[in-house]
Amino acid sequence: MIVSGGHKGQRQGSLGISAGLWRKGFNVILYSYRGWPGSDRAPITFGIKEVLELEAVIAFARKRIPKARIGLLGYSMGAVVALLGAAGEPGVQALVLDSPFSDLRTVLEDNVRRSIKLPGAPVVWLAGLLFRLRTGCRLSQ
Repeated sequence: MIVSGGHKGQRQGSLGISAGLWRKGFNVILYSYRGWPGSDRAPITFGIKEVLELEAVIAFARKRIPKARIGLLGYSMGAVVALLGAAGEPGVQALVLDSPFSDLRTVLEDNVRRSIKLPGAPVVWLAGLLFRLRTGCRLSQ
């Protein structure tokens, strides 16, 4: 099982579930996304570029154990990463998704309204411009 964490996706946050999987006989790979300690300082792209990191982890697993059965587990942003990774990797045999989002813009607008009590759309529009300048990605990707 390859475990993809949420947007604050350091591998340490997945130790509990990973230990449980290991006790049940699964081999487990944990990884951290770029932009977190022990990695480069690339900005988080909410799954857009993180799926490339997952693809590299899958390739690593296949190289180490060519006939390995690959399963993906992800939560929040990691669930989106796992879903996108599985779509591009026909050999994935298991997929466990906890709380994926289908529309990043809607999630961000809801969070803005709830947390800072401002209209979500204009704040997210501005954040989207800054996101594109910083990452080269669009929130709608």
